[in-house]
Amino acid sequence: ELALIMGDRIVCASTAAGPALEGANIECGTGGIPGAICAVSDALDFRTVSDQPATGICGSGLTDLIAVLLRKSVIDETGALDEECGGDMEARIDDQKFYLQENIWLSQKDIRQFQLAKAAIHAGIETLCESTGLHCGDISELYVAGGLGYYLAEKSMLETGLIPAPFAGKLKTPGNTALAGAVRCLLEQERSKVCAIADSIEICELTGRSDFSDRFIDAMCFE
Repeated sequence: ELALIMGDRIVCASTAAGPALEGANIECGTGGIPGAICAVSDALDFRTVSDQPATGICGSGLTDLIAVLLRKSVIDETGALDEECGGDMEARIDDQKFYLQENIWLSQKDIRQFQLAKAAIHAGIETLCESTGLHCGDISELYVAGGLGYYLAEKSMLETGLIPAPFAGKLKTPGNTALAGAVRCLLEQERSKVCAIADSIEICELTGRSDFSDRFIDAMCFE
């Protein structure tokens, strides 16, 4: 779900990014629960939610891991795993799976799922900006809400193409905005303001737009 705010004007769009960033359709995927791998370093050390033993990998960990493997040329620009990349990294690859540890891996299918998600989000952001006559570089701040936004590393988002390059240095993480919004809807003194905002929203329908489709295809690959 995307919202572009320009003064009192709010334009929204929804893009079908799928559930990959929530850990679904990922072979060792999980939600952002205790034990979920939420961050991965260049040395392939990782951190888990609540510092519990690793049980799977959530969206932020998935993004980090793919960014690391891109930097190390284990994944090429098309998203293919290079099973002959050499050295210690090659030793971690077996049957089109990259093993982070014995029971947690990243498969070729997982990479394709991520590519679909990141291409939809990237293309959605660009198309939403273009629909209002703006370019991504014109935007002053990018808020990524929820638990995913809290754990996502800006560097990994940029290197994987999850967000367009002009947003470098502009990322903000406001936390659980869905809960905060629900609370405001329940408070009588806030309800009229919330309803007025909802009534004023303009919709940018991405389905059927050829410019969105073209951007989606372009964003599938890694630069």
